[in-house]
Amino acid sequence: MELVRTVAERMLQELIEAGVSAHIGAGWNEHAASRAALRNGHRDKTLTSPA
Repeated sequence: MELVRTVAERMLQELIEAGVSAHIGAGWNEHAASRAALRNGHRDKTLTSPA
């Protein structure tokens, strides 16, 4: 069960990061002329799931 939780957590984090990078127009710590905003850190979020 711990493996399922760990894999799901990692997948969700990767999806969140990809969405933010697409929205901003640049990856984490990437300097690009097309950048639309700045990333101002992050905060932990809790997701509750029966998995």
